[in-house]
Amino acid sequence: MIGWNTRLETFKALDRCLDQALRLPEVDPLKSRIVIFSDQHRGDGRSASDDFLPNRHIYRYALIRYYRQGYRLVVNGDSEDCWETDPERILRAYSRTAYAEEKRFHDAGRAVRIYGNHDRDWADPVRVRKYLAPVLGEVSVHPALLIGNRVFIVHGHQGDPRADRSPVRSRWIVRHLWAPIQQMGWTDRLWPLLRRIGLLEYSRASANNYIRRERDQLLYEWAKSKRLMLIAGHTHRGMFRSFSKIDQIRKLQERLESALAGTMSREERLLALTARDRIRSVIRRSREELRRDKNRIRLDENPVPCYFNAGSCVFSDGITGIEIDRGSIRLVKWEVSDTVCAGEEKKRSWDLFVTIQRKIYESADLREILTRIGEPADLSREIKGRRP
Repeated sequence: MIGWNTRLETFKALDRCLDQALRLPEVDPLKSRIVIFSDQHRGDGRSASDDFLPNRHIYRYALIRYYRQGYRLVVNGDSEDCWETDPERILRAYSRTAYAEEKRFHDAGRAVRIYGNHDRDWADPVRVRKYLAPVLGEVSVHPALLIGNRVFIVHGHQGDPRADRSPVRSRWIVRHLWAPIQQMGWTDRLWPLLRRIGLLEYSRASANNYIRRERDQLLYEWAKSKRLMLIAGHTHRGMFRSFSKIDQIRKLQERLESALAGTMSREERLLALTARDRIRSVIRRSREELRRDKNRIRLDENPVPCYFNAGSCVFSDGITGIEIDRGSIRLVKWEVSDTVCAGEEKKRSWDLFVTIQRKIYESADLREILTRIGEPADLSREIKGRRP
């Protein structure tokens, strides 16, 4: 059960973020192209504790594509892992790579930065000018973003007892205990042990199922009460229309079972059977997570589609993000596919062994979602929110 104090602190902190959010009332989400990436957790570019390092090329590739297609970029917190290492080392490691791609969006006036708990340093404009400005140019970092009067983007750590209310202690633990463990390569051996003895309950939200679902619950309830569509990060757990990935997979399984009971061609039936087997395998692998969640917090049985989560850029096999594309909203993943490139890339005189592909996990009509959420609460009192 969520503690009353945690709920109260989270709601108050999110209210403050809404008050202080950068507002773009002129941007219509039904006509715009926006991509939201969260939780890059960039480190020093060398050590085993830099979680972003394996996905650095994928991230740049995705940004190149989005820039060409006219998207706005929202970097939604924990872009730099200042808990694990110093900002100057992070900026030095990626100034000519990831930051160079982000700078193109900033130079074109198509980028917004939001700070999270791991990069809360950017709440201080002095530190922004000292560290970020030399690589990104003139830049501001905001606590949150409100697009139009319906789409609210915030990192999502607000009110978290460990990430928000005890950041100094958490930062010390990550930098002086967890980072050295990662660098020595001990995490794979320690992780199962921490789960068995229960110490994982005191880990960061991105590594703890219970904390993640508590975060999900609170973010969902706040967004529902405000009648806003909230897009967060922080938990590293992709959410779409207030459903987690496993919830979406179960819905897909139900649709497949229904389709298999009907009439289809032999080829279609084989594809459906293969998909069903694959889904069953994913659900079996999630058995431990589901068992741990059995008596934990659940969202509503049929939740209002007001809560989305971009996931993270530190998965072992790629990065996830949220796209808003002229009336559509999508949860996507960019990952490496070990197939020889075809089509556009075959114009080259040599073949590539792999390609970076974009996979759509879920897509929906944004207008329908906003209609179901309902008209937003009166935000007139927040009119003092910051503008560009």
